[in-house]
Order: sequence, then structure tokens, then C-alpha cells
Amino acid sequence: MKILFLCTAFNSLSQRLALVLKSRGHAVTVELALSPQLMISAAELAAPDIVVCPFLTKRVPPEVYSRWLTLIVHPGPPGDAGPSAIDWCLFGDMGEADTAEAQLAAIDARHSASAPPQTTTAAMRSHWGVTVLQAIEALDAGPIWAFDQFPLDEQARSMTKSDLYRGPVTRAALNGVLAAIDRIQAAAQGTRSYPPSLPAPVNAGIECVSSGMPFLGGKTHERPLLKASMRDFLFQGRANGSGPLCADAIVQRINSADSQPGVLTSLLGKPLFVYGAVVQRDPLPEAMAALAREAPSGTVLATREGAVLVTVGADLPIWICHLRRPKAKTDRQLHPKLPAVMCLLSMPELARDLGLLDRVDEWSPTAGFGADPSAPWRRRPGTYQQVYVELEWYGEGATVGYVYSEFYNGAFSTLQCELLLEAIHWTLAQPGLKAIVMMGGSGYFSNGIALNVIEGSSDPAAEGWANINAIDDCVEALLAPHGVLTFAAMRGNAAAGGLAVATAADVVLSVEHAVHNPHYRGLGLYGSEWHTYSWYQRCGAAVASKLARGMLPLSAAEAKAVGLVDHVLGQGHLGAQAVIDEVKHVVQRIVTAKVRDVAHDRTGLLSSAAPWTRALLPVVGQEVDDRSLADQRVTNKAKYLAYLFAGRREGATLRQHFQVFRQHELDQMTYDFFHPHRGQRFRTRCTAFVRKLVPEATPSRFALHRRYGTADWNAANGGGGGGSGAVVVERDEEELDAFDSLGDVPATEAVTRLPRSRPELLPVRSVKASEIDGSSPMFRSPSDFSDGDADASDASEWTVPSSAPSAASSPRPGTVTRAAKSLVDERREASPELQRQLPSLRPQKRSAGAFGAHVRRQSKPAISFAPTTAFDESEPSSSSVDASIVSSTNATVTAGPSSTTAARRDAAAARGHHARRESSGRSGKGGFYNRFVKMFASMSRKSDGGDESLGSSSASSSFGTMAAVPGPQAQSYDAAPRRTVVMHEASTDSLPVVSSAGTYSATIPARRATRGSGKRRPLSYSAASSSPMPFESGSTTTATVVVGAGSDAGVGLSDRAKRGASKRSSIHVSSPSSSPFLGTKPPTGVVESGGGDCLFSCYYAEDGTASSQHPTVVGQR
Repeated sequence: MKILFLCTAFNSLSQRLALVLKSRGHAVTVELALSPQLMISAAELAAPDIVVCPFLTKRVPPEVYSRWLTLIVHPGPPGDAGPSAIDWCLFGDMGEADTAEAQLAAIDARHSASAPPQTTTAAMRSHWGVTVLQAIEALDAGPIWAFDQFPLDEQARSMTKSDLYRGPVTRAALNGVLAAIDRIQAAAQGTRSYPPSLPAPVNAGIECVSSGMPFLGGKTHERPLLKASMRDFLFQGRANGSGPLCADAIVQRINSADSQPGVLTSLLGKPLFVYGAVVQRDPLPEAMAALAREAPSGTVLATREGAVLVTVGADLPIWICHLRRPKAKTDRQLHPKLPAVMCLLSMPELARDLGLLDRVDEWSPTAGFGADPSAPWRRRPGTYQQVYVELEWYGEGATVGYVYSEFYNGAFSTLQCELLLEAIHWTLAQPGLKAIVMMGGSGYFSNGIALNVIEGSSDPAAEGWANINAIDDCVEALLAPHGVLTFAAMRGNAAAGGLAVATAADVVLSVEHAVHNPHYRGLGLYGSEWHTYSWYQRCGAAVASKLARGMLPLSAAEAKAVGLVDHVLGQGHLGAQAVIDEVKHVVQRIVTAKVRDVAHDRTGLLSSAAPWTRALLPVVGQEVDDRSLADQRVTNKAKYLAYLFAGRREGATLRQHFQVFRQHELDQMTYDFFHPHRGQRFRTRCTAFVRKLVPEATPSRFALHRRYGTADWNAANGGGGGGSGAVVVERDEEELDAFDSLGDVPATEAVTRLPRSRPELLPVRSVKASEIDGSSPMFRSPSDFSDGDADASDASEWTVPSSAPSAASSPRPGTVTRAAKSLVDERREASPELQRQLPSLRPQKRSAGAFGAHVRRQSKPAISFAPTTAFDESEPSSSSVDASIVSSTNATVTAGPSSTTAARRDAAAARGHHARRESSGRSGKGGFYNRFVKMFASMSRKSDGGDESLGSSSASSSFGTMAAVPGPQAQSYDAAPRRTVVMHEASTDSLPVVSSAGTYSATIPARRATRGSGKRRPLSYSAASSSPMPFESGSTTTATVVVGAGSDAGVGLSDRAKRGASKRSSIHVSSPSSSPFLGTKPPTGVVESGGGDCLFSCYYAEDGTASSQHPTVVGQR
């Protein structure tokens, strides 16, 4: 069938449904419901067999549903109606009252702290459902074609609205729509005519699709919009006077409004939308417990990684992780949803009243009160914890670490990436570790960098730059850890950088229902996270380029077919705990298997892994057969990487080889964040995404009826390219070559900078040295907040400016913000005064604050970046700043001190940091060097070294280009951007090593890939091409990787390879001037005016009332 989707947004449910329908042979085209006229024109252009509305918050025009049979997906069972179906269900509506007012009174009575315990524990229905009904004039009252239901078990009752929607609701909607289509085709009796007059089955609203049972969840009603005043858990104005609620009931209410619109409450002294609540059940420190007993509701007791612990007048305090300011009449756009601390600090007076500036401290879950020093990352269900680790032992001393990252909405902020990196390093340090498994979150594996935090910061470009570097550090730690097999278990959806984090693992697992979006381009970003390594090696050049440029979602099965996923977990429904159990079962099978078991594995699991873990040549023998499969995969990886990096600079370490990919990606990201042309494009698209601005039109990659004009869009099923006779007549902006340009602005205008603080952390107070007791966990000495190079021993008082963010349009006081300037201007402005300021801008170490907090308050520049390692390494630097710049000739000049004392080297090693290193490209220590130091220092207030992965000028010029996702034409830029930083210091704590100590070599006969062979071959890069290409036919390359026990293991070439590999198999570093992937046409397609242009303004007003602009609603998310 030809199916037209009409959607308010092409959200996760819509994408999942479209993918399943396409897999069953249906053709799907999408039109966003931006206006009645556009919906009517879409139906006329598409001429569909039927119309499906999986997520629609507006009326379907009569001109559509009177001509085409139109199905509405309503997220409620038969008999339920209204725009807040899921909200009422999770809120506790059990259907015992006919009116909304009476039902609310009954809910309040059940939720009261004085009610019996058995009635206050997530009291709600036993079942909920989804109905697929036909659109008619009356809302939610048309003929029912199908419905399905699901139990609200203990696990479902603790879900947020978003989790329930992406999980059970989506599965029920899928079952219902598929059943409805089958029944429509049966009613048509073999014809291709599906008029609205087709009769629906009489029992479709009585028998559910999955079990044939009627709805088991109780009586249903038509309910009005659940207003914000109805959701609030403060009872000062509640007429029924039922009294305060218990903490579990408050969390239930907040969960019921997750995503949109949130619970609007004055708990913190000002009306704010609250999101993401967790009850604090673990004991409190004695002083905090005493305060909690006496303090009024709304008292902030502590902060944790951006969340606030608040008294709510209930039996227990709760953690609130996110807040959003309501949209005032004078605001043009919605405010972003931000971490609670960040949001409160944006209102300095409120933050002061709540004690965030002088009284409240950070409470770490890993080092503070209640933490276990022997297992700091163990799971603690009784408190708010974003990152935790589970260790499992699988015989013969094999340890496997499961690292969970439950970040709100799957977004990884800079601070969250640093927390995750600490957990990764701790896990990798466990004795006998055989494998590490990145578990992500239960709802999302990861969605990449935190766009809301970036949008809400005072300097979005600087925050974005810090964020992309921080998430890169996490990936780098997993590229090739010493003797460890890496897994990624995607228990939910993944997108952009989050998917790239997963695909860098040796084995990628995915649940069957996950939707994956392997692209960044829609937001105007090139992307990083080593996707130019993992996607190309996994999929090949053509497929990787198509994925990045096509910007289409993939099902788990499709992702497996192209190589992004290695194994799909189960079939059908798996609950959250069942998914974890299945992941652990799969990992145990792989870790405990022997090589000989692969031949007898009928499931294909043991042979499913990334290309770099497979043997380049068949390996046989009894000794090999008896070897652990995990160990063999690690050995294979060592050989593969030696083969892949054959022809690279001799003597370079493995990490240095990997830095080529990171450098190339971050060069492009420099343009996306800081270039006046491309940076503006990202900022506009980020704003539109975060603030829910309504687009002007549906992207043609989804709207196939517009993409192919009058041609039969069915011939291009899925939009993957023109089918028979289908010619593209309308393309998206991102598909055009002009998207990859820099406009008329030189590349040198892109100048990086870093934020001075983490926006989720509290600002530091001014503290006198006399007040500091080194044994007290409340304060630490100034040296604890530096990298050890700055001399703070004589400081009697130190003060750091407040890091409280202000509105995005006004810079934070004291923040280093610089307009893009020419090289001459930067050099002219360099001064000795700036050089003297550098010691005060050193990065800080984490310090145990109140209750043992990791970071008690934000101090100093707060960015902990270290330089990448040069190919030629000498003595570590000590007293100044290393920096590098790429000139218009693409030659690199690196400046830095030449030596350091042995004592300072030992101190740096004791801290676990690799010392900064200088490049061999530096010329002397005289006036020429000093001028460069001043020039580089003027570019940014960055406190640590520069990008040494470029190596010397001679090293840099020896490489050609490597475009990650090449377009039809290469753009030629005049010069590269100026970058001041590419790595966090944490990424240098332990250099990745591919395997156990030893030397691995292999002579690989390379063959030209044959068309249609279906076999993936090892790829290398040719100087004649900007994309990975197979080796030439008949050539051989002998690659050797020397892996020692130390962290500086190198990857080199045999003598035979040195003579010829550089011609056939060298990998070339790309200067930013050579990559045509992203372009810079100013973003279009969003409406930035007026509050009524919010994507969800048709659904909720900021006060929680129904929007006057769109008073009626059909369906909901």
C-alpha cells in the first residue's frame, strides 16, 4: 500500500512504524502537519491508499478524511478520549470517577502521606492500551479498526511518560496499525480501493490484537487537558485539603508530565517546570538530615552533577535533575530544559535565596557520604546516580564490567562525559578484566552531545567544543584498551554521536525495537566520536557516505545489514530487566567461548563482531582452537590495526595513529562551532531543535511525494534513491554541495575557545587559607584546584569569579569570549600581561568537597584538556603553554618549553597524567618562540597544551587528504582553522594498547573487491582518493605491530612494508581544507517568531492550559 503519514513531528514512534511498514513492502511518505493547506496538498500529491496519523496534535482537515481512509493512533484504550491520555494514566486515574474534578480528589486522597502505604505506591490501572480509529468530525470517536493493550506492571509504573511512550505504547501502536491495515485490505476484498466508507470489524474495539481479550484496565472516560494547576504537588491552594503527598506520589506526578509539558510548580520559590525526579531513600548525613526535618518545602539540601536535592514536605526528599523556565509573554521562544543547577544559576537572585551561592554543597555518589571506597561505582538504587558499574565473573577469573550511563534523554553533557570517563577508567583498571560493556541508558543508549546544555550556556560554541572533546575522550578510552574486548549494548534508540560511540566497540548489540539515526548533518554538524574510523571500517566508504548524507533512520535489522550492528537481541517484546539479562547472556557466551566453538554456532553470534576483530587470513591448529575467543579477537584486532595503519609514520604509537581521525573530525567541528558562516548555521538549527520551533516545510527526504514531484514516488520506496522512472525534483539543503562551503569568510576566522566553567556546577566561594583544614572534606587547598604547575603555596586568599550562567544572549561575567580575528590581529594583541595570567588559568583537578564531593564547586577555567601526543616526542613541558597552528600552507609549527625538572615529571606521573610533550617541529627557544607563545595564548584562555597530533611541519606535509564522508566535489579552503585544544587530560591517563605484550605480523595478499561479492575487506586509504579503497590486486603488505606492556606501545612496519606500503596503503591526514562533507548555507526552514510557533504550542500553553490557537487535539504523544 501507499501510505501517507501526517505527523506533528516525525518522532520515535513515527519512525519505528515507518520502518516496520517499509520492511513489509509498504511505501511510506511523510508530511508534517504544519497547516491544513499543506496536509491537503500532501494528500493530493501523494494520492495514497490510506492516511495514517501516528502522532498528531491537530485536526485532520475534512478534505482529507472524507476522501481517504484516515487512521488516528490514539495512545489510550477504547472509550478513552482527550489530549492527555498517557498523562492521566500515569497520574493515577483509575477510572472510578466520571468527572475530572472528582477523579483528581480521589487521586489526591490516594497520594496523601497519611494514606495507607499500599495505596500510595504508584497506584494506577493494571493495563493501558492504544487504539487505532478512523478520523471523523468528532474527535477520538470514529470507528475502531484495532486496539492493543499491555500490563502496567511494577516496572511500567515507575516509567516516565517518555519511557512508556517509546516502549509499551510504541509496541502497542505498531501491533494496532499492522492489524488495522490487514483488516482494511481484507475489507477491500482484493481490490486496490480503500474508501472511507469501508466497514470496520464490529469486534475490533472489544478484542485486543495481542490476546483477544477486552480491555482489562477498568472503566475509561473522556478527560480534558491535564492542566499544570492540576499536576502541582503543593497544596496551598487545593480546595479538597487532602494534605501533603508522599515522596513516591510526587515522583509519579512528575513522571506523568515528562518531556512535555512538565510539572509547573513554585516549589523552589518561583514557577518552574520540573523533570526527572528520584526519591532519596539512602540515609542522609547527620547535619543534612537535621536540616531536612526542620526546613520548609523547597529547601535545597545538596547538589549532585547538576541535580538538586529538595525537601518537598513529604516523608523523603527528592532529587530533581532538570528544570525549565516558563515562557513569558515577552519571550519569543521557549526556554531550554536545563540541568537544575544550571537553570537556577541563570536566575542569580533565586540561586542566592536557595543558598546555592554560599550554603549548598556538592554530594558525590562515588566519594561522598554513603559511598563504598572499595567499590565507588557500584549501583545505589536508593539515591540519584547517573553512572554506575556492575562487575560479573565468568569462570577462569574472567571479569566483565558493565558500565551504565542513565543520562536524561540520552544527551551527554561535558560533565557527564567526564563522569563516564572516570567510570570507564576505573573499570579498565580492574584485575582480570576480559571485557567492558557500555550499557548506555534504558530509554536511549546515547544521543550524543547535550544540545540543551549548549543552547542554554552563555557561550554555546565554547560549550559545544568542550562537549565534543569530552565525548571523544570516552570513545578513545574504548578504541583499543589493553587486552580487553569492548561491547556496546544499545538497549534503546541511538542517534548521531551516540551511535558513533557504540560503533567504535568491537561487538555492537542492539535490541530489535531500537531506531538508529547515524547522521549529524541535519543539525549542521560534521560529527566526531571517531565515526570516520568505525563507520568506514564497518560499512565501507559508499555506505558510510550515504548514511551520513542521507539522514534517514535505520531499524536494528537495517543497521545490522550495513554493518553498524553485529547482533540483534531477541525478537519481539523484552522488558528492561529482560534486556539486561539477555545482554549478559550474550556477553558471557562470547567471553567464555573457545575459537573452536565458532564452527558449531548456528546462531551466528560467535562470528558477529567488527571487521577489525576478524582474522585477516584463516587461522587453524589445535592451539588456536583451544584459545579463548575473546583473546583471539583481541589478537586479530592488533593485526588488523597494524595492517590498517601500514604506511603511516614509522615509530608512531597506536594512539597517535588514531589521533589522525580525531584531528580530522575536530578540524571540521571547529568550523561548525566557531566559523562565522557555519557556526551561525549550527546555532540556528540548535535553537530550533531545543526550543521546538516549527519548521517551514517537511524535509524532502521524508516527503517523497514532494521529492519526486509528479513521478510515482512509490518507485523510490523508502526514499533511498530514485526507483524506476523516479527523478528527484526537490532536494534538502543538506544534500547540496553549497552546504559544504564556508561562504566568503576565510577559514582562519574559526578560532576555538573553551568555557571557564561547567554550567552544571556551583560557583566557588572566596575562602581564606586560614579557614582551610587539609583534613576536612569541606575545603581543599588551592593546589587541589590546579594541575600542579601553578605555585599557590603563598596564597592567603583566592577567589574565582562566579560561574553562574546568564541568558544565552549575554556573556557570563568573566568568561573569555573572543570574536574571530585574523592572525595578524591575534599576534598584535598578544602581550606580556596575558602571559602572566596563564598560571591562574591552569585546569583544576577534582577535589572532594562537602560529603566527599568529587567537585565541590566550579573553580578556575574548569576545563581539563591535555594535548594530543606528537609523533616525535621529547621531554614534557612544565611552565607555559604549548600550542600549534596550521598556516595557509598547511605546515605545522609547534611551540613549547623544552624541558622540565625530574621532580615535576614525577609529580605529574603520580597524578596519573601524561606530561605535555613538545613537537620536534619547534625551532629554538628565543624571540621567535616567545612571539609564537604570545600569539597562541591570545587565541584562547586555554590552560594546557595544543594539538600536537599534527606533529612537526615535515610530518604534517607528508600526508595527503582523507575526507570522512566525501561529497561529489572537494572544496578548497584557504587555510585551516586555529585550534587551541583537542583533548581532555583524562584521555592521557592511560594510553590504549591493543593486546598483550608481543609482536604480531601478517603478510596479507590483497585482492581487488569484486562487485556484488558481499564480503567486507580490510580497507586502507589511498593518496589518489579521499575515501577508503581496497588494496590493489596482487599487492602484498606485511604489517607488524609491536605491543609492549607499557603505554607507549608502537605500531610499525616490517622492512618489506616500508619499501612499498607508502605507495599502496598509506593513511593520510586531512587538513580541514580538503573535506567537502559539511557546508555552510545559512539555516532555513524554521520560524522564530512568536510563542505560537513552538512545535508543541498547539498542545500545551506555558501555563498548562489548552492552547487557544489550536483548541482541539487529535491523538498525542
